[in-house]
Amino acid sequence: MILKNFFFKKDFKILKKDKKINFIIKKIINFKKKKIEDYKYSKIKNIKINKYFFIKKINKIKNINYNKKIINLFFINGLYYKYINNINNNIKILIKNIKIENLKNFYFFLKKYNYYTLFSLIFSYLNKNKCYLIYIKNKYKKKKKINLNLNFIYKEKKNIISNINIFIFIDKNIILKINEKYKIIYNKKKIKILNNILINIIIDKKSKIFFFRFKKKKIKTINNLYIFQKKFSKFFLFDFFLNEKHIINNLYINYLNNNSLTRIYNIILSNNNNIIENNIIINNNFNFCNNKQYYIGLYNDNSYIINNGIINIKNKTKNNISLQNYKNFILSNKVFLFTKPQLNINSNNVKCNHGLIIGKIDNNIINYLLNRGINKNKSKIIFFLSIFNKILNNKNIKNNKKIKKNIKNKIKLILN
Repeated sequence: MILKNFFFKKDFKILKKDKKINFIIKKIINFKKKKIEDYKYSKIKNIKINKYFFIKKINKIKNINYNKKIINLFFINGLYYKYINNINNNIKILIKNIKIENLKNFYFFLKKYNYYTLFSLIFSYLNKNKCYLIYIKNKYKKKKKINLNLNFIYKEKKNIISNINIFIFIDKNIILKINEKYKIIYNKKKIKILNNILINIIIDKKSKIFFFRFKKKKIKTINNLYIFQKKFSKFFLFDFFLNEKHIINNLYINYLNNNSLTRIYNIILSNNNNIIENNIIINNNFNFCNNKQYYIGLYNDNSYIINNGIINIKNKTKNNISLQNYKNFILSNKVFLFTKPQLNINSNNVKCNHGLIIGKIDNNIINYLLNRGINKNKSKIIFFLSIFNKILNNKNIKNNKKIKKNIKNKIKLILN
């Protein structure tokens, strides 16, 4: 049984005896039986938990630099760190710590959770970690723009597990930009970090969220992001995987009412022995919802890539639009790629389509550029940048020079 491999032996004995957590174990077993096909290639068993340690105290960090115009929340080794912050008077930020078993409406979220998320909950339960409830309230009826940084900082002398459970409740009429940032501070020798994170975002009516995520190359991550959208809400996700060693990325979109909009932009650039598992599931049980996924990947060397995308549309829904657009480019015979876009449609009154490309560099285009005096390496870079520019020219990241620079440098590294 995978539970025995994933946890310490002493922890597994505690789990079997504890009645409060028994319902989660049963759900894991049932989930595994039903969903084994979607996760049969997963490398989660390769993550050896017994090499890591749980942190219960915060190591204070001096001289934290941050932009005073942006709301910054700091998590040091997975624990929330209270820090003086400059907060807009029109916005109320409420942060609470609460035990998982005491969280109101917890069973509502539990029904939506997947296989990996349940492990996160058990980790939290065993190590007495608390959930962080972040409530962003708009004091006025007018729309307010807010910038929020989630800063994950790691400083420790030994290998650690950072286990974080965050619930973000966003009030009506808020335009929120969230940046997920990582910083590693080593003490003498380098350490290994396993980041096991669960983020739930509940978006109220007429609010718009922009979420930007970058990961650090030396952090192994089991990342679970759950989005719950109410009427007339909008969610935009920009995921950039450029230097990951091993990441399991799970994204769940759940519509709670009609007229919701979602856009997902994924860029994956992988070489060496990178392992990237990307699972995106959208559950649409209402009408007039619009969701589109744009995914572009470039892989070289011994890259191990899994990309599952599922859109579930319930019976009798109407006027829904769904799109899956996946483009995969393979530069090495050693690359393992499993990609599976799926549309589960139970309604006739919808507009859904998906496209999948798996291929290599188009030699005709390269020869065209070579005939115009451009060398081979630059020709390849121009070819791929023309493909990635469809995402990079999006108005929300068009002026972000740092993102574009990092992507260009990574493409050059993969092609050399």
